[in-house]
Amino acid sequence: AQVLDYNDKPIPGLYAAGNVTAAVSGGGYPSSGITIGAGICFGYIAAREITKK
Repeated sequence: AQVLDYNDKPIPGLYAAGNVTAAVSGGGYPSSGITIGAGICFGYIAAREITKK
């Protein structure tokens, strides 16, 4: 869930979830709602990491 820079290094304090991340379905979008599960999962991971600090 943490955003990486061009050198694949984590950007401190920057997290992403949902359609702004790399889609689990690749370049296609086969059905509406297909990224909801991944958005919830990565949102949870981001929130968990943020609350550790």
